[in-house]
Amino acid sequence: MNRRLFCILLLMLLTSVPYGFGQSDNTNITLNAIDSIPFKLTSYNNIVVEVVLNKRDTLDIMLHTASNSVSVVREHSKKIQSIMWDDSIGVGSWGGNGNSRYSTGNRLQISQSTFEDIEVWENKNSGPGTQGKFGLDLFEDYVVEINFDNEIIFLYESLPSKIERYTSCPVIRKDNLLFVQGAMSIDGIIYEHDFLYHSGYAGALLIEDVFARKAQLAKRIKITSEQELKDSFGNPVKIKRGKIPFFFLAKTSFSDVNIGFFDGKIGQQRMSILGGDIIRRFNVILPKDRSVIYLSQVSSITN
Repeated sequence: MNRRLFCILLLMLLTSVPYGFGQSDNTNITLNAIDSIPFKLTSYNNIVVEVVLNKRDTLDIMLHTASNSVSVVREHSKKIQSIMWDDSIGVGSWGGNGNSRYSTGNRLQISQSTFEDIEVWENKNSGPGTQGKFGLDLFEDYVVEINFDNEIIFLYESLPSKIERYTSCPVIRKDNLLFVQGAMSIDGIIYEHDFLYHSGYAGALLIEDVFARKAQLAKRIKITSEQELKDSFGNPVKIKRGKIPFFFLAKTSFSDVNIGFFDGKIGQQRMSILGGDIIRRFNVILPKDRSVIYLSQVSSITN
Protein backbone atom coordinates (compact mmCIF):
# COMPACT_ATOMS: atom_id res chain seq x y z
CA MET A 1 0.00 0.00 0.00
CA ASN A 2 1.49 3.37 -0.96
CA ARG A 3 1.81 6.25 1.50
CA ARG A 4 -1.17 8.19 0.08
CA LEU A 5 -3.56 5.27 0.41
CA PHE A 6 -2.21 4.50 3.89
CA CYS A 7 -2.97 8.07 4.97
CA ILE A 8 -6.46 7.85 3.46
CA LEU A 9 -7.12 4.60 5.32
CA LEU A 10 -5.80 5.96 8.62
CA LEU A 11 -7.89 9.15 8.37
CA MET A 12 -11.05 7.24 7.53
CA LEU A 13 -10.56 4.67 10.28
CA LEU A 14 -10.20 7.51 12.78
CA THR A 15 -13.60 8.79 11.64
CA SER A 16 -15.06 5.31 11.28
CA VAL A 17 -18.66 4.58 12.18
CA PRO A 18 -20.47 1.22 12.16
CA TYR A 19 -22.45 0.56 8.98
CA GLY A 20 -25.77 2.23 9.65
CA PHE A 21 -24.91 4.93 12.17
CA GLY A 22 -24.10 8.61 11.71
CA GLN A 23 -23.39 11.82 13.56
CA SER A 24 -25.03 14.63 11.64
CA ASP A 25 -25.60 18.26 12.44
CA ASN A 26 -29.39 18.15 12.42
CA THR A 27 -30.04 21.83 11.67
CA ASN A 28 -33.67 22.42 10.76
CA ILE A 29 -33.49 26.17 10.09
CA THR A 30 -33.51 26.76 6.32
CA LEU A 31 -34.65 30.35 6.01
CA ASN A 32 -33.56 30.99 2.43
CA ALA A 33 -35.12 27.92 0.81
CA ILE A 34 -37.54 28.84 -1.98
CA ASP A 35 -39.38 25.54 -1.63
CA SER A 36 -39.47 22.57 0.73
CA ILE A 37 -40.71 19.30 -0.72
CA PRO A 38 -41.71 16.55 1.74
CA PHE A 39 -40.71 13.03 0.77
CA LYS A 40 -41.04 9.54 2.17
CA LEU A 41 -38.06 7.21 2.37
CA THR A 42 -39.44 3.74 1.76
CA SER A 43 -38.17 0.41 3.04
CA TYR A 44 -36.58 0.02 -0.42
CA ASN A 45 -34.59 3.26 0.13
CA ASN A 46 -36.62 5.10 -2.53
CA ILE A 47 -37.16 8.86 -2.16
CA VAL A 48 -40.86 9.26 -2.95
CA VAL A 49 -42.69 12.58 -3.45
CA GLU A 50 -46.26 13.45 -4.36
CA VAL A 51 -46.75 15.31 -7.65
CA VAL A 52 -49.72 16.63 -9.60
CA LEU A 53 -49.65 16.07 -13.36
CA ASN A 54 -51.49 18.54 -15.58
CA LYS A 55 -53.54 19.84 -12.62
CA ARG A 56 -55.48 16.58 -12.61
CA ASP A 57 -53.59 13.37 -11.73
CA THR A 58 -51.88 12.92 -8.37
CA LEU A 59 -48.96 10.48 -8.43
CA ASP A 60 -46.33 9.16 -6.05
CA ILE A 61 -43.05 9.17 -7.97
CA MET A 62 -39.48 8.70 -6.80
CA LEU A 63 -36.44 10.91 -7.17
CA HIS A 64 -34.01 8.88 -9.29
CA THR A 65 -30.62 10.62 -9.23
CA ALA A 66 -29.36 8.57 -12.18
CA SER A 67 -32.31 9.47 -14.42
CA ASN A 68 -32.59 12.48 -16.72
CA SER A 69 -36.31 12.42 -17.41
CA VAL A 70 -39.80 12.15 -15.93
CA SER A 71 -41.48 8.81 -16.43
CA VAL A 72 -44.55 6.83 -15.37
CA VAL A 73 -44.91 3.06 -15.17
CA ARG A 74 -46.80 1.39 -17.96
CA GLU A 75 -49.24 -0.42 -15.65
CA HIS A 76 -50.35 2.88 -14.12
CA SER A 77 -50.23 5.06 -17.25
CA LYS A 78 -53.60 3.78 -18.46
CA LYS A 79 -55.14 5.26 -15.28
CA ILE A 80 -53.71 8.72 -15.97
CA GLN A 81 -56.45 10.77 -17.59
CA SER A 82 -54.55 13.98 -18.32
CA ILE A 83 -51.74 12.70 -20.51
CA MET A 84 -51.71 12.39 -24.30
CA TRP A 85 -49.10 10.07 -25.78
CA ASP A 86 -47.31 11.35 -28.87
CA ASP A 87 -45.33 8.33 -30.11
CA SER A 88 -42.98 5.52 -29.01
CA ILE A 89 -39.30 4.86 -29.73
CA GLY A 90 -36.72 2.21 -28.90
CA VAL A 91 -34.50 3.04 -25.94
CA GLY A 92 -31.68 1.26 -24.10
CA SER A 93 -31.41 0.30 -20.44
CA TRP A 94 -28.90 -1.49 -18.21
CA GLY A 95 -30.42 -4.93 -18.85
CA GLY A 96 -31.24 -4.55 -22.54
CA ASN A 97 -33.54 -2.62 -24.86
CA GLY A 98 -37.21 -1.73 -24.89
CA ASN A 99 -39.83 0.56 -26.41
CA SER A 100 -41.11 3.60 -24.59
CA ARG A 101 -44.00 5.97 -25.34
CA TYR A 102 -43.52 9.64 -24.64
CA SER A 103 -45.71 12.71 -24.19
CA THR A 104 -44.69 16.37 -24.55
CA GLY A 105 -46.06 19.64 -23.20
CA ASN A 106 -47.02 18.47 -19.71
CA ARG A 107 -47.29 20.45 -16.48
CA LEU A 108 -45.84 19.04 -13.25
CA GLN A 109 -46.40 20.50 -9.79
CA ILE A 110 -44.30 19.44 -6.80
CA SER A 111 -45.12 21.20 -3.54
CA GLN A 112 -45.10 24.94 -4.41
CA SER A 113 -42.97 24.54 -7.56
CA THR A 114 -44.46 24.22 -11.04
CA PHE A 115 -42.61 22.92 -14.10
CA GLU A 116 -44.04 23.56 -17.56
CA ASP A 117 -43.58 21.87 -20.95
CA ILE A 118 -42.35 18.63 -19.38
CA GLU A 119 -41.69 15.52 -21.46
CA VAL A 120 -43.00 12.34 -19.83
CA TRP A 121 -41.83 8.84 -20.76
CA GLU A 122 -43.38 5.45 -20.11
CA ASN A 123 -41.38 2.67 -18.43
CA LYS A 124 -42.35 -0.79 -17.25
CA ASN A 125 -40.84 -0.57 -13.75
CA SER A 126 -40.18 1.92 -10.98
CA GLY A 127 -39.56 1.66 -7.25
CA PRO A 128 -42.05 -0.59 -5.41
CA GLY A 129 -45.24 1.29 -4.62
CA THR A 130 -44.41 4.22 -6.92
CA GLN A 131 -46.04 5.22 -10.19
CA GLY A 132 -42.96 6.71 -11.82
CA LYS A 133 -39.74 8.64 -11.32
CA PHE A 134 -37.98 11.91 -12.08
CA GLY A 135 -34.35 12.99 -12.22
CA LEU A 136 -32.34 15.83 -10.74
CA ASP A 137 -32.50 17.62 -14.09
CA LEU A 138 -36.00 18.76 -13.12
CA PHE A 139 -34.24 20.95 -10.53
CA GLU A 140 -31.43 22.07 -12.83
CA ASP A 141 -32.01 25.77 -12.01
CA TYR A 142 -31.68 25.24 -8.27
CA VAL A 143 -29.31 24.27 -5.52
CA VAL A 144 -30.77 21.02 -4.15
CA GLU A 145 -30.62 19.72 -0.58
CA ILE A 146 -31.87 16.22 0.20
CA ASN A 147 -32.32 16.15 3.96
CA PHE A 148 -32.89 12.61 5.21
CA ASP A 149 -33.12 13.66 8.85
CA ASN A 150 -36.31 15.60 8.13
CA GLU A 151 -37.34 13.86 4.87
CA ILE A 152 -37.48 17.13 2.96
CA ILE A 153 -35.97 18.26 -0.35
CA PHE A 154 -35.04 21.95 -0.15
CA LEU A 155 -34.58 24.11 -3.25
CA TYR A 156 -32.38 27.25 -3.10
CA GLU A 157 -31.26 30.02 -5.39
CA SER A 158 -27.76 29.91 -3.83
CA LEU A 159 -25.76 27.67 -1.51
CA PRO A 160 -26.96 27.75 2.11
CA SER A 161 -24.46 28.66 4.79
CA LYS A 162 -24.81 25.24 6.40
CA ILE A 163 -22.41 23.74 3.81
CA GLU A 164 -19.59 24.92 6.08
CA ARG A 165 -20.46 21.92 8.25
CA TYR A 166 -20.52 19.52 5.31
CA THR A 167 -17.71 17.56 3.67
CA SER A 168 -17.21 18.41 0.00
CA CYS A 169 -16.48 15.70 -2.54
CA PRO A 170 -15.67 16.29 -6.22
CA VAL A 171 -18.24 15.08 -8.72
CA ILE A 172 -17.21 13.35 -11.93
CA ARG A 173 -19.66 14.02 -14.77
CA LYS A 174 -20.08 11.26 -17.35
CA ASP A 175 -22.89 11.44 -19.93
CA ASN A 176 -24.74 13.87 -17.64
CA LEU A 177 -24.56 11.38 -14.74
CA LEU A 178 -23.02 12.13 -11.34
CA PHE A 179 -20.18 9.98 -10.01
CA VAL A 180 -18.38 10.23 -6.67
CA GLN A 181 -15.16 8.56 -5.61
CA GLY A 182 -15.21 6.04 -2.80
CA ALA A 183 -12.80 3.34 -1.68
CA MET A 184 -13.27 -0.34 -0.87
CA SER A 185 -11.18 -2.55 1.38
CA ILE A 186 -10.92 -6.12 0.06
CA ASP A 187 -8.41 -8.56 1.58
CA GLY A 188 -6.58 -5.62 3.16
CA ILE A 189 -6.12 -3.87 -0.21
CA ILE A 190 -7.69 -0.43 -0.75
CA TYR A 191 -9.32 0.15 -4.13
CA GLU A 192 -10.30 3.72 -5.02
CA HIS A 193 -13.23 3.64 -7.40
CA ASP A 194 -15.83 5.90 -9.06
CA PHE A 195 -19.47 5.21 -8.20
CA LEU A 196 -22.62 6.44 -9.92
CA TYR A 197 -24.79 8.31 -7.38
CA HIS A 198 -27.92 6.22 -7.94
CA SER A 199 -30.90 6.58 -5.59
CA GLY A 200 -32.93 4.21 -7.76
CA TYR A 201 -30.84 1.21 -6.61
CA ALA A 202 -31.98 0.04 -3.17
CA GLY A 203 -28.77 -1.72 -2.14
CA ALA A 204 -25.45 -0.33 -0.94
CA LEU A 205 -22.89 -0.99 -3.70
CA LEU A 206 -23.20 -2.58 -7.14
CA ILE A 207 -19.88 -3.22 -8.88
CA GLU A 208 -19.17 -3.03 -12.59
CA ASP A 209 -18.32 -6.24 -14.46
CA VAL A 210 -14.74 -5.35 -15.43
CA PHE A 211 -13.69 -4.55 -11.86
CA ALA A 212 -15.56 -7.57 -10.44
CA ARG A 213 -13.71 -9.84 -12.86
CA LYS A 214 -10.25 -8.29 -12.36
CA ALA A 215 -10.60 -8.23 -8.58
CA GLN A 216 -12.00 -11.79 -8.62
CA LEU A 217 -14.80 -10.82 -6.27
CA ALA A 218 -16.56 -14.17 -6.66
CA LYS A 219 -13.52 -15.85 -5.05
CA ARG A 220 -12.41 -13.17 -2.58
CA ILE A 221 -15.64 -12.34 -0.76
CA LYS A 222 -18.22 -14.59 0.84
CA ILE A 223 -21.31 -14.86 -1.35
CA THR A 224 -24.43 -14.52 0.77
CA SER A 225 -27.16 -14.68 -1.89
CA GLU A 226 -28.05 -14.60 -5.57
CA GLN A 227 -31.03 -12.71 -7.00
CA GLU A 228 -32.64 -11.85 -10.32
CA LEU A 229 -33.44 -8.15 -10.85
CA LYS A 230 -35.31 -6.45 -13.66
CA ASP A 231 -34.54 -3.11 -15.31
CA SER A 232 -37.05 -0.40 -16.29
CA PHE A 233 -38.26 -2.47 -19.27
CA GLY A 234 -38.45 -5.85 -17.53
CA ASN A 235 -35.17 -7.30 -18.81
CA PRO A 236 -33.82 -9.84 -16.27
CA VAL A 237 -30.33 -9.55 -14.78
CA LYS A 238 -28.79 -11.84 -12.14
CA ILE A 239 -26.80 -10.47 -9.24
CA LYS A 240 -24.59 -12.04 -6.58
CA ARG A 241 -24.32 -10.45 -3.15
CA GLY A 242 -21.67 -10.51 -0.45
CA LYS A 243 -19.93 -8.22 2.05
CA ILE A 244 -16.69 -6.24 2.14
CA PRO A 245 -14.94 -5.24 5.40
CA PHE A 246 -14.90 -1.47 4.79
CA PHE A 247 -16.22 1.19 2.44
CA PHE A 248 -14.95 4.79 2.62
CA LEU A 249 -16.77 7.94 1.53
CA ALA A 250 -16.49 11.59 2.58
CA LYS A 251 -13.87 10.90 5.29
CA THR A 252 -16.17 8.30 6.80
CA SER A 253 -15.82 4.54 6.84
CA PHE A 254 -18.60 1.97 7.02
CA SER A 255 -17.90 -1.60 8.08
CA ASP A 256 -19.33 -4.90 6.86
CA VAL A 257 -20.89 -3.32 3.76
CA ASN A 258 -23.19 -5.16 1.36
CA ILE A 259 -21.90 -5.43 -2.19
CA GLY A 260 -23.46 -6.82 -5.35
CA PHE A 261 -22.03 -7.75 -8.75
CA PHE A 262 -22.94 -9.68 -11.87
CA ASP A 263 -21.08 -12.92 -12.44
CA GLY A 264 -21.42 -14.24 -15.97
CA LYS A 265 -22.42 -11.90 -18.78
CA ILE A 266 -19.40 -9.59 -18.83
CA GLY A 267 -20.06 -6.11 -20.18
CA GLN A 268 -23.64 -5.93 -18.95
CA GLN A 269 -22.93 -3.75 -15.90
CA ARG A 270 -20.60 -1.02 -17.20
CA MET A 271 -20.44 1.23 -14.13
CA SER A 272 -20.33 0.81 -10.38
CA ILE A 273 -23.22 2.16 -8.34
CA LEU A 274 -23.56 3.85 -4.98
CA GLY A 275 -27.11 2.92 -4.01
CA GLY A 276 -29.83 4.04 -1.63
CA ASP A 277 -28.55 2.10 1.37
CA ILE A 278 -25.46 4.35 1.44
CA ILE A 279 -27.07 7.50 0.00
CA ARG A 280 -29.64 7.66 2.82
CA ARG A 281 -26.85 7.87 5.39
CA PHE A 282 -25.79 11.36 4.26
CA ASN A 283 -27.73 14.60 3.96
CA VAL A 284 -26.62 16.05 0.64
CA ILE A 285 -26.39 19.47 -0.99
CA LEU A 286 -25.77 19.87 -4.72
CA PRO A 287 -24.86 23.26 -6.25
CA LYS A 288 -26.44 24.35 -9.53
CA ASP A 289 -23.50 23.24 -11.65
CA ARG A 290 -23.34 19.83 -9.88
CA SER A 291 -19.54 20.10 -9.84
CA VAL A 292 -19.25 19.01 -6.21
CA ILE A 293 -21.39 17.21 -3.66
CA TYR A 294 -21.61 18.25 0.00
CA LEU A 295 -22.25 15.42 2.47
CA SER A 296 -23.11 15.29 6.16
CA GLN A 297 -23.94 12.11 8.05
CA VAL A 298 -27.55 11.84 9.13
CA SER A 299 -28.44 11.56 12.80
CA SER A 300 -31.52 9.37 12.44
CA ILE A 301 -30.12 6.12 10.93
CA THR A 302 -30.46 3.15 13.27
CA ASN A 303 -29.89 0.15 10.99
